[in-house]
Formats: sequence, structure tokens, C-alpha cells
Amino acid sequence: MQNSFFFFCFAPEITNRKSTNGIFYTKLKFFNVKEKLLFKPIVILFTTIFVFMACEKEEILSEINEQKNNSVINTENTLIFPSVQTAMDISQKLSLMNENELIAWYKENEFVSLKTKIDEAIEEISKSESEEQFQINLLKHKKYIETNEKDEIVPIFKYHLYTLIANPDGYFVVNGALHKIYEKKIVVALDGQIETIEKFMFSHEKEKSKNIKVIDLIAYTKNLHEFDWGYSFSVEELGLDNNKRKLRLDVNNYRLAFSDIYGNTLYQCWVDVKCTGYTKNIWGNWVGYKTPYDLGYVKLFTSGADLQDNGEWWYKAEIKYPVEVETGDLYYKTWSYSFGDMVQDNSLTAQGLIYSEINATSRGIGAKWITIKIND
Repeated sequence: MQNSFFFFCFAPEITNRKSTNGIFYTKLKFFNVKEKLLFKPIVILFTTIFVFMACEKEEILSEINEQKNNSVINTENTLIFPSVQTAMDISQKLSLMNENELIAWYKENEFVSLKTKIDEAIEEISKSESEEQFQINLLKHKKYIETNEKDEIVPIFKYHLYTLIANPDGYFVVNGALHKIYEKKIVVALDGQIETIEKFMFSHEKEKSKNIKVIDLIAYTKNLHEFDWGYSFSVEELGLDNNKRKLRLDVNNYRLAFSDIYGNTLYQCWVDVKCTGYTKNIWGNWVGYKTPYDLGYVKLFTSGADLQDNGEWWYKAEIKYPVEVETGDLYYKTWSYSFGDMVQDNSLTAQGLIYSEINATSRGIGAKWITIKIND
């Protein structure tokens, strides 16, 4: 064959011929240079199709992986997040939902949350038809509800975002690490075992373990002390109590944090603004009262990490008045706000709430607006 110079990457000529026994066979005939040039457009076409299909497959796999990494699995009523970033993202997503959207999300994922149990407990206690029944229901739900110094029924666990994702026993999983929430801290079993947490918590000496990580939820700051982080104001202190109904306003500053099985932890600072409606029953107990709440504005001033030349930066989160948020009839409503960047393996001890100003109301007190200033 003349000009028998071959290229390794081109399409062969395929010819079908009939053998003597009537069976077809395929003969591959390679082209010489002159013939190959005639088929160059075909080569380009095949190459383009191949590259396109490969890219399309890679894009589909990327989308599947992205969807997988941004999803949560419910196993035996315990949410399992594939990564610390996913846990952070979904927590923030849930914090922005209204009550109906949140219920729909729980239904879609067939999940009963700690918040669900808190809400059920408040409702059952508040609807008690006798003083005896009130005390029985209070005892029944002592895992979730307590009474404070003003005889108001309040949730034991204060930090809103965790109640959205933890199961009624306080558990959730992030990247194989089992998290258990407590009143002011989270205990993480890096080996994913409940027994590891129980052994640690029941140990009198709280011995250090390579499989345990403890995360404090309180983030200290220079102007506030640990016991100053939870602020509670009710309308009776502000002269708005009519002896029948009142509004309690709580502001809590804390760190949202999640760890993976290697102990890597992602932190971010959050502030919860919570409005709770109360009414007095005929036996004189302050119980939950369903009412709409409106948040006029929130101003948050915080200290942050060393992000400027002067060694400190100030971050301001503000919702300008009026917002006029109609919430519907609820026992309580919580608005959650994040500030500062998410930080890997930094406990954010330098970040915290320096000053805040809140303006809120409920229909239960005749839509009178309450403005409080914290650490003014």
C-alpha cells in the first residue's frame, strides 16, 4: 500500500462481507493519509461528541455529589449531616422558615425535633384544666419545660437553632460524629457512639478522652460575663402588664458549632430574639398564650476577630423599623441572626454581643411596642 503512514487516533472503515457459509463478518480497513484527510471532519465530530459526553457525565456526577453533600438523612429520628458545612447551612435555612414551612420540612423528612416536643409540652401544660393537672403536666414534661422565678413556663434548652435539628433526646450526627446538646454545651462522640457520651457524662472526674470533644455554647466577650448572656425582660417590668397577659422578651447570644469525626469544628456567632406570650389561668399560673408577634427592629453591635490593622473590628446587624412581621398565633416566636464569618477550629472567644437594642410587641398586650437596650 502506498503512503502507508498511519495515525493511531482515527475512525476505521467498517465493511461487512458475507462469508462462504453465509455469515457476515466485519473487516477493519485503516486509511492512508490521503483517505484520512477526507474523513477529518468525521474524526473531529466523534472527538467532540466524546468530549461533550464526558463533560456532561462529569457535570451530572458533580450535581449528584453536590446534592448529596447538601442533604440530610433521617435515621431512626436522628438527623445525619454529611459535613459540618451542611449542618451549618441547613440550620441557617431552617432558622429563616416560618412555622408552616418548618412543619412541612419536618413532615417531608419524617422528623420529630426537640422544638416539636417543646411546643407540644407548652401547649399541654397551658391547656391544663385544673391546678392538679397543671402540676401533673409540668412533671410529665420536666425533660423540656421548667418554671422560672416568676412562675413562667420556659424551655430548659435556650438556644433555638439546636432545637430545630436535634431529636427529642438532644442528638444529631455530623459526618459520623454524634452530638448531644445540653443546657450550655455540646458533647461530641467522635466515634459516633451514645455509650461514649454516657460514659463521659456519668464520670465523676470527666476524664479526657480522645473520642470526646466538648463545645461550650457561651462565647465570652470583654464587656459581658457568662451570666449576662441571657437577658429576659417581661412587660410587667416595663409597666405594660395588665395582670392577665404579658410579653416576655429574651435575647440570647451563643456560638453555633459542629464537629466532624476528626474533631474539626466550625463555629459561628448567633443571637436569638424570642418573644413569648403569657396569660394567667384561673389558678394564677402564668401559662403560654397564642398570639401574633411583631418585631420592629433589631440592632446588634458585636466585637469580632482580628480582621483589621487596629486589631479589632465592629460588625453591625440591623433591621430598620418598621418590619411589621405578622407571625400568626403562636406561643412564642424566635428570630435568629448570625454575625461574623464561620471560622474553622477557632472558638471565637473574642467575639460576642457588645450592645443590642430590640423593639417588639404582641397583640396580647394591645400592640404596645417594647424597646429594650442591653448593656447600654
